[in-house]
Amino acid sequence: KKSEEMNSNYEINYRICDNDGFKGTIRYIGPVAAAKSQDEIWLGIEWDDIGRGKHDGSCVDENGVIHRYFYCDKLLGSFVKPNKIAPSVSLSEALKQRYVEMDAPEIAGPDSKLPDAFVITSKGNKKGIELVGEMQIRKWQQIDVVDKVVLRNERISSIGSDIQEIAQHFKSIDLQDNLLYKWSEVAYLCSQVPSLHSLFLHGNKFEPLNSLVYNNLPPLCFNNLKVLALNNCKLSSWSEVELLVELSPHLEELYLSGNNLHDLLVTDDLLDTTLSSININEDCKRKFESLKILDVSACNITDWNQIKYFENFSSLEELVLDNNLIEHILNNKPNCFSKLFRLSISSNRIVNWKSIDALSTYFSLKQLRISNIPLFQGKGASEVRPKVIARIKQLEYFNGSGISPKERIDAEKNYIRSIQRDILDFQSEIEKSNFLFNEHPRYNELLLLYQNDLIPLARANDGLTLASEIITVTFHNLTFSSNGTLEPITKRIPSSIIISRLKMMVKQMINLDIKLQQLSLLQSKDSLPILLEDEHYTLQYYGAMDNAHIYINEKKPD
Repeated sequence: KKSEEMNSNYEINYRICDNDGFKGTIRYIGPVAAAKSQDEIWLGIEWDDIGRGKHDGSCVDENGVIHRYFYCDKLLGSFVKPNKIAPSVSLSEALKQRYVEMDAPEIAGPDSKLPDAFVITSKGNKKGIELVGEMQIRKWQQIDVVDKVVLRNERISSIGSDIQEIAQHFKSIDLQDNLLYKWSEVAYLCSQVPSLHSLFLHGNKFEPLNSLVYNNLPPLCFNNLKVLALNNCKLSSWSEVELLVELSPHLEELYLSGNNLHDLLVTDDLLDTTLSSININEDCKRKFESLKILDVSACNITDWNQIKYFENFSSLEELVLDNNLIEHILNNKPNCFSKLFRLSISSNRIVNWKSIDALSTYFSLKQLRISNIPLFQGKGASEVRPKVIARIKQLEYFNGSGISPKERIDAEKNYIRSIQRDILDFQSEIEKSNFLFNEHPRYNELLLLYQNDLIPLARANDGLTLASEIITVTFHNLTFSSNGTLEPITKRIPSSIIISRLKMMVKQMINLDIKLQQLSLLQSKDSLPILLEDEHYTLQYYGAMDNAHIYINEKKPD
């Protein structure tokens, strides 16, 4: 009888937390062959944390026979007694524990001192701790006053039958890292709290949302939700996401990071005119017509053609794709991603500049975050940033920092100079044209824009009269191993000096070996430093003008 009562407290797929705070999922309930008594009830647990378990869901009896009770990865499975499991609570119970009634007994005494609370003074005496303004604080602990609540990691596994009485005025509820696993509980919460528009459920491992579970949920049960956060909730298919969206037609923000959405539909341009593709596009527009923000970072997405599935989300403004497996970004099509102005795509596998060039075809894109990709490996921010700015003409913010008009002009001019240097070696005009078309699609546009401001490369290397080219340059020594002064040194030098000779001059000034020198040109405070990489070109070629600054850094020895 005791075993039957214990069994009734749990069910398969029930989420639990043990007395040490580790979470897991019940995969088996019943006797275990390796136990001393076959009358005992054990819980077979698949833990969330690798190494918390001892096996893969099986055990060996005293005769060496293997008995399997459930399947999981090695070191994730355990058999535990129910008394090792911490009791779970409902949301209603958690709210009652967190908030206090105005007429509840005061914690502090008449003298505002907390009972049995004190600190030890330097002389070894006890000094009582006072709680000042207890009733004023209590006013802000009233459920009737607050409309946003945060109850994280509180072992909440259900909602509670009296939640409407307690929380019907709530607008935002944060239940991250609790023990919810039934979608019916979430549906019940939304039905009982009609004013709820933001629900944060990160870290709750839910049951699969299949057609059976979906059909048992009330239609449009998430109708009032505008923000739904489901990061790391064990979603394993994009079809589950589509069912969720069917239940929440007014959703504006959807966060899905850390779920396995590898089966996101691949959209092929060649099939876009087929009837099936047209139907899919129309279905997307209908389901996701209100969605403005979508986070699918760390969802095992591998192909930009999967991202094209989102191109028909007519209201989409922000897309987060960090920590996926994307290697290439493809050009946008007319009238697609028409409102997308913020994109984050860091920690992917992007390998070439064509992907960066492709982003210029997303005409509404104004803010971009991209870092930790193979393309940028070994390059500093001062090298990457101007190249990205020059290649994406509509960009206004890069990696959280605004792009000033001056910075854009400098980046685009230096981009043209670097291309002009690259095309010097081309003998054939056809080869040069193909190179520019494939590798630098903005070159002709930028050349037309700045042709009157740029000195042709041949002229930049010509020996013009010194008097007409003398400029004031201030050198800043940022090295530690040189014997030279760390004070700025200002000199008048010809802008036609080539970088190799400039390095000889630096060696004379601060006694730093030419091979160890890394020189950067800064024309103004608003511009980014430009690496003076090629020793065969002049300061004038790099855009140096009067009152320029050159920073001297030291390379690491090979």
